[in-house]
Amino acid sequence: MFPFVLLSITLLYIAVAALYYAGIGRMKEPPSDGYPAPSVSLIIPARNEAAHLPGLFASLERLQYPSEKMEIILVDDRSSDATGRLMAEFCRGHASRIHLPLKHCPGDDTGKNNALTRAAERATGEFLFFTDADCRVPPRWITTTLACMQSGAGAVAGPVVACSFRDRGSLLSRLQSLDWALYSATGAVFSFFGVPLGMFGNNMCIRKTVYDMCGGFAKTKNRITEDYALFDLIRNTAGAPVHMHLHARGTILTASEPSLRQLIQQRIRWAWGMQGRTAPTFLLTALAFASVLGLLMGLITGHGKTAAGALLVMTGADVMLFTRIYNRLGVTPDRFALLCYKPYQLLLTVSAAVTFLSGRSRYWKESRY
Repeated sequence: MFPFVLLSITLLYIAVAALYYAGIGRMKEPPSDGYPAPSVSLIIPARNEAAHLPGLFASLERLQYPSEKMEIILVDDRSSDATGRLMAEFCRGHASRIHLPLKHCPGDDTGKNNALTRAAERATGEFLFFTDADCRVPPRWITTTLACMQSGAGAVAGPVVACSFRDRGSLLSRLQSLDWALYSATGAVFSFFGVPLGMFGNNMCIRKTVYDMCGGFAKTKNRITEDYALFDLIRNTAGAPVHMHLHARGTILTASEPSLRQLIQQRIRWAWGMQGRTAPTFLLTALAFASVLGLLMGLITGHGKTAAGALLVMTGADVMLFTRIYNRLGVTPDRFALLCYKPYQLLLTVSAAVTFLSGRSRYWKESRY
């Protein structure tokens, strides 16, 4: 009975990988010019991110967009390090750069959500762009995203790839890069087929009119994943279409989690925030868990050869799919990390489940949820 179950899971896994592969192959690149340059507001909240800000600021300086059409709003969310000072120095002498220091947070709100709300209230651009302080934006981030907006979307999200900014990074960092690339591809493929699943808060753009219509982050208080909550508001309250692209020119780099413990905390936060998601999201999550737990049960129940065969086939499907994703994003595939991806998923799934079932409080970036 078990071999049949694992075979079914493996075949379904291959079918989904083939769907992704076909969808990515049919995506077209957006036009790079030929449309007006509207006013935009870049909103970036931070709390104790002094170590990442110099890299972020350097990438902002390289943005290819008319400076008179772009304002940058930096929010210092009660930082205790040099975040506030670095922000003030970056904004000094530039009228279009706004430093917004926050000293207090309402008791019914989380820090980041409050920071985003205050910044959006100050924004004057026709389009609101959001990213995080531990990110690096590409030079054509704004133009690529706006090109995707030409279809009439109320909001557009783009791909994110994790990395270590210090060096090539540990194996854990490289495996997280695969995770983020897969999440980006998932969002883009389902968006391409007309079933958007969500948005990345560190690479998204929203029309200001749509943001105001749905109530914005003021309506997502104390939500553990404010970007997914805003996605729901945009679709259900404003009734605006949401699109996610998978274009290299709009890919943002984000810092990977430095330790397994912090990575587990991140994934548990995501899991809580994903409660109540759409059927496709639930089914994809179930398949991911089933593939990992099926391999684990095969080892435990004495079906080692069956599990090894399934692992080999799934790894082959991963190599094929990730090669296409990375080629699309203009990134060189990490072959060794790919070979370690399934064991990594197994370790992460078991560790996150144990931590989740222990009932510990959920903390993220010094906020309790």
